[in-house]
Amino acid sequence: MQSVTPVDISGRNQAPFRSFILKLWCLALLMGTSGHADAQGPAFSAKSARLLSATGWQQNKETGQWMGNRNVIDDRDSPAYWAGHTAQSFNWIQFVSLTYGKQPYKALLFEKPSGKYKDEITRTEWQPDLRTHFFIMQEQDFLIIRRLVSERKGGTAKISSALTGYISDQEKDADGISLYQDKYLLAAMAKTVDKPTQQDECMMVMVKVADGKTTVRFLLPTSCFIVDNFVKTAYFETEYPEFSKVLEFGRQP
Repeated sequence: MQSVTPVDISGRNQAPFRSFILKLWCLALLMGTSGHADAQGPAFSAKSARLLSATGWQQNKETGQWMGNRNVIDDRDSPAYWAGHTAQSFNWIQFVSLTYGKQPYKALLFEKPSGKYKDEITRTEWQPDLRTHFFIMQEQDFLIIRRLVSERKGGTAKISSALTGYISDQEKDADGISLYQDKYLLAAMAKTVDKPTQQDECMMVMVKVADGKTTVRFLLPTSCFIVDNFVKTAYFETEYPEFSKVLEFGRQP
């Protein structure tokens, strides 16, 4: 199976405009968008430890062989520079608890290398960036994942959400100050809660038990239309103790 290259549907070619809107949104949240005394902007209440490494496996459709890469799903040996061209890659993964409008949520956060071509037609002049993606879910959805992993009996959890998005380290304000900060991440998350995307994404978590050993396989959020078939030949894999760390909230923001 060939690697899935992210499609530019997010308007990221309008980076200055995105940055301006994100900053205005953050300012509005800090001021209280409704004008009422009880207006409450988003805030992280806890963060888990970060998962820094997992093996990405993908079966090559031509040879039938499985190829393993650190933190990248690709069906061939993937050099470090290529990670930004693949949809399923990460630098770190963690879960967070947050509250917005007095409503509690859980969210998967993951930072990944990404980028775009300056000229999309000729696919030349690759411009790399870092993005922190978010996938917001209800408390009960997170509990489904945690219960599946903690019980160590095997099984699969598929969680869908329309509350997804990202911020980029290339977004800056008019003074050149980076917007790659928690407060702007929270502003982007709040904006998405207020106005969800039009298409759900799905994340998949699978627990495998064999010979007394428990491993966890997973896919980062992707289109719900492809996830069931994609996971048959591609997934990340890590040992149970490593993945279980991202499901515990011992770390305060």
